[in-house]
Amino acid sequence: MANPQDIIRKNTVVVDDGSGVILQPMTQEYSYVVTAKHVIQVDKNDISKGFKSKNDIEIYSTDDIKITLIDFYYHSDFDLALLKIEYLGSDILTKHNTCQFDERLQLWGFPKFSANHRNEEKPRKDWIENYAATVCSVSPDKLECRPDGNVEITGLEGFSGGGLFDVADNKIYLAAIEYRVHNPDTYVNRICSVPIQNLQKILDENNLLPICPPYLGSLSELKSEAFQSLSFFNPKTKEKLAKLFTHLSKDKIEQASFTPYSLINTNKKLINELNNEPKSIEDEELWVSILEFLQVHELLNPQFQWDENFVNYLTQNFKFLYFIDESWKNKLKDIVLFDCGDLVNQGYLILIHNGAERPDEPDQLNQYRDHEKLPRFISDGLDDPDSIAHIHSKKSKNISILHMAKLNRYSLSDKEADFDNLTFAHLDQMKNQLIDSYSKYLSCGEKK
Repeated sequence: MANPQDIIRKNTVVVDDGSGVILQPMTQEYSYVVTAKHVIQVDKNDISKGFKSKNDIEIYSTDDIKITLIDFYYHSDFDLALLKIEYLGSDILTKHNTCQFDERLQLWGFPKFSANHRNEEKPRKDWIENYAATVCSVSPDKLECRPDGNVEITGLEGFSGGGLFDVADNKIYLAAIEYRVHNPDTYVNRICSVPIQNLQKILDENNLLPICPPYLGSLSELKSEAFQSLSFFNPKTKEKLAKLFTHLSKDKIEQASFTPYSLINTNKKLINELNNEPKSIEDEELWVSILEFLQVHELLNPQFQWDENFVNYLTQNFKFLYFIDESWKNKLKDIVLFDCGDLVNQGYLILIHNGAERPDEPDQLNQYRDHEKLPRFISDGLDDPDSIAHIHSKKSKNISILHMAKLNRYSLSDKEADFDNLTFAHLDQMKNQLIDSYSKYLSCGEKK
């Protein structure tokens, strides 16, 4: 995985005399740059003089490539602007929770600190600088930080529009956009910034796409990743099976009336998570696994169109539970106590878990539908009537708990030899073998 600082450097850009950060909305048609509003004003100190024309705003990457500006938008109340640019992509996430007092952040931008900074004869990658800072004041409209050490005011001129970043578990979250500094003398004692949550108003007022990966906007963006995490002795066999699933479901994927983003926002009972990470429900590995399930479903029961009726059917018959622990055992209590009461009889709780330690069988956890077989660390603490009811309903309604990654391995990797000598000329034979394997554990017909 790329170094977080390299990712920040790649996605921090020069915007005229200021700085900016590349973010990716839910499309591959364009990207965004977020910056301070005064950077694109005719007079940075007087908004009444209006804004520069698009042709007068110049944006450059650290690779000295001029970036095409399509349009720009700005916040009516705060020093914040959004530039729509040509598609570049970005791995920067936005911070959804409020920063905390004493939280540590990194400020990145392009100062006018020395003869080497903002010098057209020098590559822009040499212009960029960063400072560590500590959050000292938090409100909905302003985030203030103290820079480490004695930072001269000249060391921060040109940083306007630069990002304050939170780096956690190799993920980079944009927390705020810097717009001014407070310096009672030669040295800066406060960095003032607009919390990134205020960007939502610009998006809403201008009917702009949300900032999230393109795969949340289209199942098609996930096709190339489906079934790629499986281990095969012969990579060509994995490629052949992945192509088979794509062949069977390609039209449904491209014509689906729903997206991961719409499922997250309108079908909250269908997709669930057990993680402490913010927004893990947007994780790519989760949605690759969901697509794999949909492709398997298409193999077993191709009668459905992937429309709203199909989503309703899925919601009645399946629940997906995502967690990122190394072992399924770490979440056993949460799994067995998970509420499946609104599923139909013989519905499924599908576990999306790609950790190293997996069950021995895809349906191994079904044994825990019987409270007498629960480990003592769970059963001894069962004094909540709701928890007991959740366990009882799984047994009385015969809800099957299936580990999706283990089911894929059982049906594909473990049976690799059965497919080695088959080609697409043997399509029906391949399909029948897959149906035999998957249907041992999974039934995709309508249930009463």
